[in-house]
Amino acid sequence: MSILAGMYIGFGVLLAFTVGSQLGTNPAANLVKGLIFRIALSLVIIPGAELFTGNNFVMGAGLLEKKVNIGQAIILWLICWLGNLVGAVLLSWIFTASGLDLPLVAAAFSLSYNANFPGFYNSMSKKPTITAFFEV
Repeated sequence: MSILAGMYIGFGVLLAFTVGSQLGTNPAANLVKGLIFRIALSLVIIPGAELFTGNNFVMGAGLLEKKVNIGQAIILWLICWLGNLVGAVLLSWIFTASGLDLPLVAAAFSLSYNANFPGFYNSMSKKPTITAFFEV
């Protein structure tokens, strides 16, 4: 189920940015992307898929209540994280293989990104990595 969760979240991101990028510099673009991303979270919750972030909460509570030990928590976290990663990579491969990764879609993504973060890449690329990391 963790592989599916990674795919569901990836699908939500693709859908949110594809629709949001069509809005360009419209002030409502971020609101639309946020509303659409809720679909991905619903896709995770309804079938009971396993997201790494959700397992952090559950296993953290289990550790505090002494219902699980640290070894069990680490094993579950690792399996879930790897599953989410495999799902996200698999979905990105499917998306690329589908032929929908067109230059126009990439241009729309860039337009949306530049509208939301004007000059971000240029300002961050001139700084040392550690400085840019802490400024974000």
